[in-house]
This record gives sequence, C-alpha cells and structure tokens, in this order.
Amino acid sequence: MGCTNLFAILIAIIMLVVRVLLRFGSRVEFWICLFFTTLGYLPGIVYAFYVLLGTYPWA
Repeated sequence: MGCTNLFAILIAIIMLVVRVLLRFGSRVEFWICLFFTTLGYLPGIVYAFYVLLGTYPWA
C-alpha cells in the first residue's frame, strides 16, 4: 500500500463523504456514500473504503 492510499484512508475516515465527492464528483458513488453515512457512520466508512480502494477505469 502506497503513501497515497494511506493518506486516502485517513481522509476517508475523517471526511469520508467529502473524499468520495472529490474523487468521483456528484455521481452515483457520492450519493450512495451519503445515503450509507446517514444510516450510520460505519456503513459509510465501509462503502467509502470499497469505492476509494477499488479499481475503476473511469476514475
């Protein structure tokens, strides 16, 4: 795991919705993360890790 991924994980824990917004913009990933975060902080963190550490060709 590189330094960039470690930094992304720390930012995701602190400001997970903002981090997803900065990476993907106002697309479906952001709205799903916002929905999970309103359900509870832990589901939002899990989804943010899934999205931020996943490999997407359009990101």
